[in-house]
Amino acid sequence: MIKAQFSQDRRIRMKRTTLQRGDARLSIRDYGGDGRPHVLIHGLGFGQKSWTNLIAALGDRYRIITYDQRGHGASTQSSDYSWSSFVGDLEALISELALNNFVLVGHSLGAGVALDVASQTSECRAVTMIDGAFPVELPPPDTSQFERIQHNPLYPVLRSVARLRNRGLSMSLVDALAVAEEYRVQFANWEQALCRLACPAQYLLATEEVPGPNGPPAQAARHTTAERAVTLNPLVKVQWIDAGHAMARTHPHEVAKAVMELEPKS
Repeated sequence: MIKAQFSQDRRIRMKRTTLQRGDARLSIRDYGGDGRPHVLIHGLGFGQKSWTNLIAALGDRYRIITYDQRGHGASTQSSDYSWSSFVGDLEALISELALNNFVLVGHSLGAGVALDVASQTSECRAVTMIDGAFPVELPPPDTSQFERIQHNPLYPVLRSVARLRNRGLSMSLVDALAVAEEYRVQFANWEQALCRLACPAQYLLATEEVPGPNGPPAQAARHTTAERAVTLNPLVKVQWIDAGHAMARTHPHEVAKAVMELEPKS
């Protein structure tokens, strides 16, 4: 695992803030800087700390902003985990911080949130979708994995530790499964969103197959996405990364290089 090394200036500049959205309080980190704002949106079951290695790889070129999505990390649980609530959270963050001329980078579920927002604003200058927001139907979530976790006698302890460390899920596994299912059925909306996009965009797709029974169909969905996305909008390109789903954490330099290459010149 690559260890992140932040510059001293970035450590000093980083500010922690919160944003209230209904009954959810979102935890935000703004790393400052004079470059173009880059908002990083994590996936289901991850958290803003999952971006640590990528932030270090990007260096001091940009103003980096991360946040824990509702039901994750240091953000609170909520009674509303609808798709529109996740999208609305990112829109509210952009408004609260008065961001313009920004770039969005989303992973998995966060890629879908990023695509939805990027397709509805003229202020987004580029969007990177890391192994998510596929405009094709994905297989249903593998519930056996969640059931094994839930019935693990150590699960309550592990969940408490994760909360104390502000990592991963704070929502229940039942809620997480519902979110995963709603994410899965957004594919038709993402096809429309890709058609609406007016800024450069890219998919970073993993070459490594997801373990378990969903592996082959998920890999097929990646290949179909690679073929379909570029036909829907000439501004969209596809790059394969020789890594797994958590590539931003395991291969941050490859992901950072792709993000920087998409960066618009003006």
